[in-house]
Amino acid sequence: MVSELQAEIRDNISGYLSGCRSLADVENWLWPFLGDLADGDDDARCAAGTIGSLISEYSYGDRTEDSMRSELAAVIRPFETQQAIFAANDSGNPMPIPICGTNVHFNAAA
Repeated sequence: MVSELQAEIRDNISGYLSGCRSLADVENWLWPFLGDLADGDDDARCAAGTIGSLISEYSYGDRTEDSMRSELAAVIRPFETQQAIFAANDSGNPMPIPICGTNVHFNAAA
């Protein structure tokens, strides 16, 4: 079962990978989140630390964006539920595809 912290990590990173969130949005969420993980589960702490390292490596030019995105997808893969939808990115690696936002409307009368 995925913990609340793991789900928060998954949702934020999935949002970035799908283009719903910018990297700046993820960074603005991540740094305060890391400070709140003292009582979090080990998997969430490990994932959040790895995410911080990946973003730092990318920011310092030690990693390409494609490499960072691929590794971010791998970090959250254990937190995915069976209902997750995946598609291949430009490198052919599987990436989760969340639905952006919560105001999705379908017009049946179209």
